[in-house]
Amino acid sequence: MKLTEHLRPALFFLLPFALLSTAFERPVVAVAPVRTVTLHLALGASVPISPTLYGVNYDWNAIPSTMTQQFARTMHVTAEVHTVRYPGGWNAEHYDWLNNKEQQWRHYSPIQGASPAQILHDFSGVTFITPSLSAITNPSMDERVATISEALVKQYGDRVKVWEIGNEWFLQRGAKHNRQILQQNIDRYAELLDVVVPRMKRANPRIRIYVAAEWNDKSDTLRLHRLTDPGVWAQIDGIAIHPYCGMTPDESSCTTLQQRIADVRSATGKQNIYASEWAVVRSHTDDDFGIRNANFTLIAIRNLTMARVKYAAYWPPAREIPALSFVSRSLDQPYATGIVFGWMSHYYEGAALTVTGDSDAAAADDHGNVTIFVPSAEQGPERVRIELNGTHLHHIVVSRVLSSGEPNDIHVSWRAHESPLPVTPTQDPHGGRYAEFILDPGTEGRGSAYEIARVTLR
Repeated sequence: MKLTEHLRPALFFLLPFALLSTAFERPVVAVAPVRTVTLHLALGASVPISPTLYGVNYDWNAIPSTMTQQFARTMHVTAEVHTVRYPGGWNAEHYDWLNNKEQQWRHYSPIQGASPAQILHDFSGVTFITPSLSAITNPSMDERVATISEALVKQYGDRVKVWEIGNEWFLQRGAKHNRQILQQNIDRYAELLDVVVPRMKRANPRIRIYVAAEWNDKSDTLRLHRLTDPGVWAQIDGIAIHPYCGMTPDESSCTTLQQRIADVRSATGKQNIYASEWAVVRSHTDDDFGIRNANFTLIAIRNLTMARVKYAAYWPPAREIPALSFVSRSLDQPYATGIVFGWMSHYYEGAALTVTGDSDAAAADDHGNVTIFVPSAEQGPERVRIELNGTHLHHIVVSRVLSSGEPNDIHVSWRAHESPLPVTPTQDPHGGRYAEFILDPGTEGRGSAYEIARVTLR
């Protein structure tokens, strides 16, 4: 759904700056900001935003088949999700495709998740994960895995948008903490690709195959490329990575993402990248609550876009961790991260713009509607100015702020709500024109230790 569809009612009431002061439901609150942030939009330089960026993982052992339709509706409404990765994460390595059940493993669930037919019916775009675990553990299983994968391709073919071979083979057999085992796993995965990729492509040449890469060390990605038969590698359409952020303080905003993805492209010769599992997982701060996680999720989506990622699937959209999840387990309570994901999927489309200034802001130009997302950088008030000189922007279409609970209240801060955001026109003595608003987290009436603003200009 395009931005203009969401904004059509508002477009009849576009307001010139002279009228903006009366356009909002509440007056501007007089505050004394501790700093002023001025944002500059580079309207001439943009990056296309992939329409398949906003996908999610279907967590097979967390969402029962009886809730699949509700899950699909919730994902569509909350986050405008139409693509889903199936059967999701490690479930893919223990999933019995023929009988729609799991084999016994440490996260075994006796409750059935959705069948492949259900998922294909409920979502317009689906990606499948074929198994790799048994082959990584036992080389004699290569042919069996290839036979299973070939049969799946024959049955579902190019109804599946991406066929991903294996889930996190690079963590199997304790490889996360043992580099020697990791090297062995790379060797085994390359051998599996030599067998399974040609079988899948012969079954249906139109399918897209993405292979999973251990991408944290460029030498490992190069090793996988060099060990795979060149003729087989040529049949591979893209690379799947799992760019989780925030495991350590210096990774909290995926600051190295673009360079690392550039390394993947140079090591593999493949341009198409699928972030098939990603999330911002912050565990090193005392105020690791939903609204702050939503801030970093916004930044991560911007960085995935700037790295020109083609497909992406968030993990997990519905689970037991409110700060990370989109919605509650019952699928009826939206959380801050889900609301922000929905904001991005609705309004961060078209072309991504570069934003400069002391902020982690993101912006997109969709057919002349420019939406800027500004996460609060710290607790306490700050004045944000969007510079308008040199742009075609004269009207404010929509301006909202997302806040969540009370400041640092661990019990409710993952609940979030939108409210109108007062935006006023300003001009400095030198003729600079701005759209100005206040981010004021931590104050009475605005709630929340952190806030996120969304302003659409035209």
